[in-house]
Amino acid sequence: MEIPKISKIEEVRHVLDVDWLAKEALSDDEYIQYKSKDIKDPLLAEKIKRNFIFPLDKISCRFEMNPSPPEVTNALQKACTVEQDGVALQVDDDNLKTNDENLNRKELLDNINLLPLRYGIKKDEIKSIELSLNVYNKSNEVMEIKAGDIKVKGYKLKDTLFLPSTQLIFLNPGRGLEIDSIRIIKFNTEDHIKFNTAISGAIWPLDRKRGDSTTNSTPLHHEVKFIINCVAKNDKMVLLSIIRDGCDNLIMRLRVLLDIILRDDPSFVEKYSDKYVLQIQETNCIGKMLERVCYNLFPKVPYISAEVLYHTKIMTVTITGTDARTMLLKTVEQCISIFENIKRQLI
Repeated sequence: MEIPKISKIEEVRHVLDVDWLAKEALSDDEYIQYKSKDIKDPLLAEKIKRNFIFPLDKISCRFEMNPSPPEVTNALQKACTVEQDGVALQVDDDNLKTNDENLNRKELLDNINLLPLRYGIKKDEIKSIELSLNVYNKSNEVMEIKAGDIKVKGYKLKDTLFLPSTQLIFLNPGRGLEIDSIRIIKFNTEDHIKFNTAISGAIWPLDRKRGDSTTNSTPLHHEVKFIINCVAKNDKMVLLSIIRDGCDNLIMRLRVLLDIILRDDPSFVEKYSDKYVLQIQETNCIGKMLERVCYNLFPKVPYISAEVLYHTKIMTVTITGTDARTMLLKTVEQCISIFENIKRQLI
């Protein structure tokens, strides 16, 4: 089977234009200072920082894979987006203290827990960073609480964790709120959608015309697209990093399958004279990739099926033939080789 090639890797940064908003919200004199960046009034500087400064960018990512069966392309796209561990904030209701009886506690906690975080937060940051939110409204007007009011405790950040201008809640006059502990946690999207690394993932076959579903039933040239919401401005070639992470994700999972097959682990494997059955917790994209790669390597394989029961998340791979185990072993090894080769292309 020919190894897919990655090409036309493109990143487009979407820098938000808030000039129109600043012109509407600021006085003429304030707007002139805002445009000149010569801001003498500290209150104005804080106002501009809270509302019109965006230290993180959104990135549209795109690359092409060729020759690559749809199942292989889909596996990498999923591993780059929804099947890769991601990070999010976590705060519990017990940690929120407030004397504002009209404050919507659930709305505030949800807005914090669902804040999109910067891509590429490192392990030591996840382990070491703790945040807090402590605000008191001394004014006579309702106060807007923003993500920028969340403070980092005892750790110097290199880059912003999230967009500080994101609105969290409103606080009534003479009222305060305190959250002593907000943590960063890392989990999979299966646990919660907030752990998504990227959004709007999609693939499109380029060797098939739009609306033509019969000319080429197995396209091999694909375009892969997705969006990353929050990326540091000085973080370059984010897409390369995400593709590498996606490859590592798939290689790790495939090596688990390989180890089980090599050991014929009875906890996962049922062996028969002309059939080999493997059961493990996995996703459909891995299963369908195994089917396609097996058929490409062994066109005369009597039967292979990989089905996932979604209520149990258990994948059952069934392959028949006198050399069924060998064919499945070679299939998994080939899948590992594909993504190891893709990683080498990105160096």
